[in-house]
Amino acid sequence: MVAAGGGKGAGRGSSSHQGAAAKQAWQFKSKQAPSGDGAATPQERRTGAVEVPQRALELSPTAVIKWAVQSLYLDQALPRGPLVQWLLHMLMGVRFTSTGLRSYLDSMPGVRAEPRAFNKFNFTVILDEPPEGFKGFVSEEDVSDTLGGELWEDVARCLAHGGWPVADDPSHRYYVVASWLQDVADSDRLRSLSFGRLLSIVRSSANQMGLLGKRAGLLVPYAQSEECERRGEA
Repeated sequence: MVAAGGGKGAGRGSSSHQGAAAKQAWQFKSKQAPSGDGAATPQERRTGAVEVPQRALELSPTAVIKWAVQSLYLDQALPRGPLVQWLLHMLMGVRFTSTGLRSYLDSMPGVRAEPRAFNKFNFTVILDEPPEGFKGFVSEEDVSDTLGGELWEDVARCLAHGGWPVADDPSHRYYVVASWLQDVADSDRLRSLSFGRLLSIVRSSANQMGLLGKRAGLLVPYAQSEECERRGEA
């Protein structure tokens, strides 16, 4: 597997690398697959730490899409188009186009994509009835001032050496790192956080905290980033 943080060459991966990487990076707390009608129990819909349910490959696309969106709701992650595309690619091995995904969403009762007029994946998937246990989405705004110093120390330690899978699409870079962080978290403070909260932490790590930078459009530890390189040459 190709992993980020391996030097200047890191950040260039293939879809085959990402297919394997995503299945390891995004795992589910329940070993049970979604039920045959596409409805998921609260345990089945939570993201976390065991394995990708194999029965996802046996269900209809609409059943898997609904289950994936419910999972994101319960993990406080706003189901933006690129995030849904990334998760479905991991679950089904299919890379949906924006029009293909929208056609499925438009055919599903109780599910809609907003806004109706859209540009590529610039939409959010909305459930008419949020799943039981939904507590709201975590804002993706800067969280650098709202989290304790000890938690940021945990984050900095995990991110410092890299090791996350290489995203094959730059629009998925934050999701790949957030799910990797969820998987490798070695402190109770990090393990207790939802995927939505970890996603906001990764964004803040890149945009505010200086823990992450970019190389070839992908996220790497800041010390290996193009930004750090330019600063050193200045």
